[in-house]
Amino acid sequence: GTDAAAFLQQQLTADINAITIGQPQLAAWCTPKGTVRVIFELTRHADNDFTARFPQDLAAKILPKLKMFVLRQNVVFTSLGTDIVSHEQILKRMQAGIARISLATSEQWIAQMLNLDQLNAIGWKKGCYPGQEILARLYWRGGLKRRLFYTEVTENVAVGTPIHIPKANTNPAETPATHAGEVIECVPMPS
Repeated sequence: GTDAAAFLQQQLTADINAITIGQPQLAAWCTPKGTVRVIFELTRHADNDFTARFPQDLAAKILPKLKMFVLRQNVVFTSLGTDIVSHEQILKRMQAGIARISLATSEQWIAQMLNLDQLNAIGWKKGCYPGQEILARLYWRGGLKRRLFYTEVTENVAVGTPIHIPKANTNPAETPATHAGEVIECVPMPS
């Protein structure tokens, strides 16, 4: 619809007005508490024509909530179906440090914890959107204690599995390991 860009500018973290036609742009839709509901890969096709790619398992949760905020704006949502994403594409995205928020991980992390600030997915001067106050406070005052990291493991682990790091120069049987985070996504490495 004719209000698509204005609507997305009010709802998502990225500066929608700065997206050029044909250029993909990451953007998150956050809760008022600043936790990420979903990460979209937006592509602008015309002034008010966008494609938003996101994990299909979130569609039933995200689209009805997003539509609640349309109000009197001329915005139309159309499903284009499911993209087939290869194992190689998933691995490449993970190695680039781009998180995939799924139904199991939605609303658990603040945008900066997912490195969205480093991926230019947050517009700091664009104005208000859900969670903007929390993200801006963290940006301007600092204090971020957790970040997203890519690592390779020898076995497949489930999303949400805690990651522990043994303390240096201690007996692992006597000293508990330090909690370092959780698994957001895991795929087998190609042989």
